[in-house]
Amino acid sequence: MKWAGKVLHDDVGPLLSAAGLKLHLLSMDFPDAGPMAVEVTAMLEDAMDRVRELSRELRPPPDYSKASSAGGAQPKRAVRGKRAKKRPVKTSRGATVAVP
Repeated sequence: MKWAGKVLHDDVGPLLSAAGLKLHLLSMDFPDAGPMAVEVTAMLEDAMDRVRELSRELRPPPDYSKASSAGGAQPKRAVRGKRAKKRPVKTSRGATVAVP
């Protein structure tokens, strides 16, 4: 299931975005197609929203608060041969994440 979420996010989403951009450029070249382009753009935006929602459901973002409270492994990063000093950063969801 994670693979399907990744494909939706990394492959299908960008294709829909590119189609929207191409449609916008096309409507600039053919102003008479403006009303139809607006309608199709709305459909593409709906499709992108649905792909985003499905992608999140199939592949939710990692919950860093569980990893740190459960003693989960934190990635180690080195800076010029030395371990980087980690600084705690509060996220918008209340979790604290160590950032080098």
